[in-house]
Amino acid sequence: MKIHAVSYGTIHPTNNYRIIFIDDNEQDVISSSDELTMNLLASFNNGTAGVNSAEIVAYCSLSQRLFIANSIGAKMDIVDFSNPSAPSLITSISMAPYGNINSIAIHEGIVACAIENSTNPQSNGKIVFFDYAGNYVNEVAAGAMP
Repeated sequence: MKIHAVSYGTIHPTNNYRIIFIDDNEQDVISSSDELTMNLLASFNNGTAGVNSAEIVAYCSLSQRLFIANSIGAKMDIVDFSNPSAPSLITSISMAPYGNINSIAIHEGIVACAIENSTNPQSNGKIVFFDYAGNYVNEVAAGAMP
C-alpha cells in the first residue's frame, strides 16, 4: 500500500484535518488451484421444511453429537454424528417450557441454549443448560433476546 505525498492530499482550511488518497499498489495475482476439494458426504433432514429449521448447529467431540437450535420447530434436536456419513436423530427436546430458542453452544458436555422471552422478546430471556443427553441441568437469567 502506498500513501501519496502531501501534494496529493488536501488540508481543510478551518477544521485542520487532512484528506489523504491511498492507492493499493499490490500486484499479486491470485490464481486458482486444487488445494481444497470438497465433496458432499451426507446431509441431515430434521423434519418437514417450513415447520423445522437448523439455524445454529454445535458439535460435541466428547459425545460425537450435533445439537441443533430448531427455532421454527421450537426444539433442540440432538443428532448422532459418530458416523458423519449417516447422521441420525437421537431425540428432540421441546423448548416450549422455556421460551423461544435463539442459539445453542456446547462445552465439555454441557449444552447452553439461549432462550428469548416468548411473551415479550424485549423482556429478559435466559440461558438453559442441558447435559449431552438432553436432560435439564439449570438455567440463568439473561438480557433481552440472548
